Order: sequence, then C-alpha cells, then structure tokens
Amino acid sequence: MNRIAIDKANKILTEHISQVRTVTEWAQMMGYAPQVFTRIYRNYYRKKPIEEITEIRMGKLVELLRSGKEYYNYELAYLVGLRDEKDLCSFINYHRGCSPTIFKMNLKNSKNGVVRGLPELS
Repeated sequence: MNRIAIDKANKILTEHISQVRTVTEWAQMMGYAPQVFTRIYRNYYRKKPIEEITEIRMGKLVELLRSGKEYYNYELAYLVGLRDEKDLCSFINYHRGCSPTIFKMNLKNSKNGVVRGLPELS
C-alpha cells in the first residue's frame, strides 16, 4: 500500500462513513487484512485508523448539525455510521462529555465551533 492508496483509503472512508463501523470493515473495503491495514496506516499517519474513523465521524456529525436541517438522533446515528441512537449517545458522551441534545444546542448556539469549553470542532 503506497501513499496514494492511503489517501484513497481516507477518501473512501469520508464518502462511505455511514457504511463503515469498524477498522475491519474499512480494511476489507480496501482489500486488506485488518492487521496489515492498521500497520501500514500507522506507518504513514502515525495514528490508529480508529482515530481517523472517529475524526471523520465527528466531522460529519458537526456538518449535519450545522446544515440547518433537524435530524432525529436515530437519523444522525445512521448517517455517521453508528448502529442506533444509543450508540450515538455513547459516542458523543465519550468524545464530547455531554448528551446529544446538549451537544446539538451548544453547537447551534456557537458561531466558532467551541462547545462549552470543549476543544474546537473542525
């Protein structure tokens, strides 16, 4: 796997985030065994593939919430590649320290992406 293939892997992940739930699924989409994919990915980016999945998923979530359209939590979960609204709640709580409802409210009320003392969102 070369640099072009890695960049292609990131592009595929971004385009298909709703279908990728695990590194194994992402590796299979790219035609690699999970361990091989993880090793090669880490050699290029110095981070784990799951970290990239998390960043893309959070970015997509923020993008959807900023779009102005109202989404139910189960819709957001599906669109960012999570199984259900319980997974969405756990994901947001783990990575942002609040419930989806509070996350949505704070994101709507913030102009620059800073959510109540939490790190800036890209």
